Amino acid sequence: MLIKSNKASELVINPIYVKSLSSVNISRDMANARVHFGDGEMGVIFNEEASFEQKVIIEQLMRFSEVMTYKELIGLDFRELENFLRDQNSKPCISPLDFIKIEKEFIFIKNFLKPVLIFKKGFDLQQKILPSIKGVDFITSCKKLKELFSSVDNEFALNKPKFYQIQEWLIPTGELIFKINPDIKVDDFEYELLRFIGEGVIGVNSVRMLV
Repeated sequence: MLIKSNKASELVINPIYVKSLSSVNISRDMANARVHFGDGEMGVIFNEEASFEQKVIIEQLMRFSEVMTYKELIGLDFRELENFLRDQNSKPCISPLDFIKIEKEFIFIKNFLKPVLIFKKGFDLQQKILPSIKGVDFITSCKKLKELFSSVDNEFALNKPKFYQIQEWLIPTGELIFKINPDIKVDDFEYELLRFIGEGVIGVNSVRMLV
């Protein structure tokens, strides 16, 4: 173990995020891992066994996501993480010889985690603003859907000008329809994020995107 602290060990022994879930509602593939969402929690499962250092960095970054914005997380410096993991402020938990090696691992993991963190933040917003739309009247549900996706735009600064709008919400079938502007080019990831957040709302049975 190259990260030597009780705090680091505790992250691996009692993980909140780097673990399997008993109930999975939605799953998404992310590089060399699979992310599961279910019943208000999230788990990251690796396709191959991760190292102790990888588990520590990922677990702590995911925990930071509970109190930090996406921009703050992406701007986080490795020294800040190392300082946080120390058992004593005056005693580094990584030796100078290993520091650069672990720092490179941290940079790699943070880049790998970007889409995971966006999905996590999107999941948190959806759970906070609109966990369920069942039994909500049409006007109120439309207002709540608008509030939810406006919050998503503000949190992640999705490509501007806006490439989508909510075209229709069909209560009888539970179908949410987005109108996509074909003249504005965006990554497939942004479409996936919209679909993921929409499908996470209880009462939304399907999400459709029209050009």
